[in-house]
Amino acid sequence: MSQGYSQRSAKPNRQQLVVVIADNSFSMRGEKASAAAQGVVNMILECQIAGGEQSNFRVLLISFATEAVIHPECRRTPVLEIDTDRIGLYGDGGQTNMPAAFRLARAQISEYLGEIDEHPQKSKHPLPLVIFFSDGHNNPKFGDPIPEANALKALTYDSLPILIVTAGVAVDEDDAPDEDLLKAIATTTDEGYPLYVPIQRADLLSLFLANTGSSAASTAGELHQVIRRLEHQVTRRLGH
Repeated sequence: MSQGYSQRSAKPNRQQLVVVIADNSFSMRGEKASAAAQGVVNMILECQIAGGEQSNFRVLLISFATEAVIHPECRRTPVLEIDTDRIGLYGDGGQTNMPAAFRLARAQISEYLGEIDEHPQKSKHPLPLVIFFSDGHNNPKFGDPIPEANALKALTYDSLPILIVTAGVAVDEDDAPDEDLLKAIATTTDEGYPLYVPIQRADLLSLFLANTGSSAASTAGELHQVIRRLEHQVTRRLGH
């Protein structure tokens, strides 16, 4: 599903829900899990700074492996109420069950959309933003993730679809993110670009999470610009 450029983005007193769906399977343990946790923390800190004394963002953190669970500190929680010292990802969850993660995210976002649907200025609310990253392939025994991902992408608010950005983490030699799947999951711009980012260093995973989650972007076009800027930063860091 594609979505073009517009000025619809986070407005004062209109909180944007940022959903991070984090691969927490065994293959993420060590440096990658630490970088992911630091990226979420940095994202929250950036969101806190952007809002000043207001919580202009809410954060939902879902980690998935054999099961998908909601982090107790980030349950659609206003950013000013989050204790970042309690944020942790450890790569200790087992195998990779993407369908469970999408089902849980869809249930949570559906509930959130129902809560804000009665707001008299519903058109001023920014669209929820979903950030999904993985370093591997879905375990086939858990089923096909595409139908669950499509059901998540089918959610709309004020006639517009929610946004999904995906990242494939390939830091270690044995990492093998399913790039075709991750591109299929991602929202696509009107120009045909999937909102997908390849991650080749652990510190870049942290940078990706912090920059994307705090961007306040609310259209595919805006997010594509965020990704382009991120690519330029990555190029400079890698010395290319």
